[in-house]
Amino acid sequence: MLDVRNLNSDDIETLEELIRNPSNLDFDILYPIEYLLDNAIQEPKTYVRISKSVVNPFFVQWLRSNKDSLPNTVIIDFEYIEIESTRDDLIAPFIPIVELLKDHEIVIMSGVFVNRKLSQSDHLKSEPLYINC
Repeated sequence: MLDVRNLNSDDIETLEELIRNPSNLDFDILYPIEYLLDNAIQEPKTYVRISKSVVNPFFVQWLRSNKDSLPNTVIIDFEYIEIESTRDDLIAPFIPIVELLKDHEIVIMSGVFVNRKLSQSDHLKSEPLYINC
């Protein structure tokens, strides 16, 4: 699965052409939801990522109307997680999304725990986060 969050639309289209090559059939693209929102999509996609940064009431409203056009596999990305965050802070924004996408396969992806109190020279520590939903 190729993460294309830092590519522009032209680069993504080029990558799509490359993975159509028979020698690249083991690859697939994880599309950011923003790409699907901003581009007229001709072919069905396999994976989409919904990042915490795009989740807001307007997005939830859009999702309510467009959930059937999403790929079956939706990856929810918690992005960077503040160490000071509570369980409710982490989960609450995604509850309406999970409820709307109950017929989709949902994969949870978490990022690095970030302690803003550490100096820039300190290394970030990545630890697994297990949440019972």
